[in-house]
Amino acid sequence: MDVVTIVANSVVPVFAVIGLGYFFGRRSAFDVKPLVDFVIYAAIPALVIKSLGGRHIPLNLLLTTGSAALFVVMSVGFIALIYAKVSGNWEKDVFVCAMFANAANLPFPLALLAFGEEALSYQVVYMAVHVTLMYTVGVSIAVGSGRGVFHFLKLPLVYASALGIFLSVAQVEVPQLVMRPVAMLGDTAIPILLFTLGYKMAGNSVRAAFSATPIVLLRLLGGAAAGLTFVLVVDPPLEVKRAVLLACAMPSAVQSFMLCAKFTKSGERAAAAVFLSTAVALIYIPFLMGWLTTL
Repeated sequence: MDVVTIVANSVVPVFAVIGLGYFFGRRSAFDVKPLVDFVIYAAIPALVIKSLGGRHIPLNLLLTTGSAALFVVMSVGFIALIYAKVSGNWEKDVFVCAMFANAANLPFPLALLAFGEEALSYQVVYMAVHVTLMYTVGVSIAVGSGRGVFHFLKLPLVYASALGIFLSVAQVEVPQLVMRPVAMLGDTAIPILLFTLGYKMAGNSVRAAFSATPIVLLRLLGGAAAGLTFVLVVDPPLEVKRAVLLACAMPSAVQSFMLCAKFTKSGERAAAAVFLSTAVALIYIPFLMGWLTTL
């Protein structure tokens, strides 16, 4: 399969479902909260268990991928800190939206369609660490105190990640009677995530786009620089390398907007940062996928 076909098969279905969600968001209004709750509390945890528990991933590669996620998030946070000191812009959305990328909605289907189930497993490991950081460090930044650290204990995703990693490392054989319904549930996560992302983008205001530009640059350029630095220094195996380079270049996470909208006064600019960075992703993701297939 040539590079053009792989890129088309990876990118077109993803943005087609996002576009469908955007279309529904512009045409009608309905409550997507039940969908979001279903994905957070059921579908994504099931996908994590399916992706990790269904195959053996060497412990050293698990640690390498998780370390990459930690390095990228902390590096972008450090770059954002320098920007805040220089510009005097200490708003919390600068840190939350820059540090935390879309680690599931986009990289999951892209990795799965372009590189297969094994590549998705490493993407899930990266996401598990990334999301844990978002709901500990990210919530603490948004709340403005250490109280937010304990929020992540309420999320089944954390426990599903721990269970999936245990099953993978210990090579535990899960009966099909149990794994099959888990897999069916997990298979619903990606399309619902993409649809709700498109729906939420339709309601975002773009009037704050100019003020959100520094956040977008921090997220995209800072994240890409951090991921590339990790890959060049550590030189991990190809599967890990692709997972890191794909995830680090993703736009701001929808969850980062949710955190800002709930805990800060800069929800509008955070929404613009998510919208603008995702729109820019439409341009560079095909080229990024084409490059990754040549590694």
